[in-house]
Amino acid sequence: MDDPVITDAAQVSAAWLETRLRAAGALAAGSVASIAIHGQQATWSSNARISVQYTADAAGELPDALFLKLVQAAEFGPSEIHYAARDYAGLADAPIPRCYDARYNAARRAYHLLLAD
Repeated sequence: MDDPVITDAAQVSAAWLETRLRAAGALAAGSVASIAIHGQQATWSSNARISVQYTADAAGELPDALFLKLVQAAEFGPSEIHYAARDYAGLADAPIPRCYDARYNAARRAYHLLLAD
């Protein structure tokens, strides 16, 4: 879970998202055709809601709305990454949204979470 951490929603592309969804086992066939990103600032993080459109041949879980949380603060370690990406991984009916990608950079103490929205 070390790098590459997304630090700005402008870094997200359809190709990046397609790679992350394939790695998570959500996109089994087809492609991400387009995305729309709507970002927000918060006190300790920034975040973006991502709307996703797929090609007609896409198959799999195919989430149409995702939430990207971006954190760059020396106060935080990897605990939220572990909580979302490890502690509930594979648990049916987990009490938290599905995590499609989680990256942490220890040197920068920065991370991102890509979650179901």
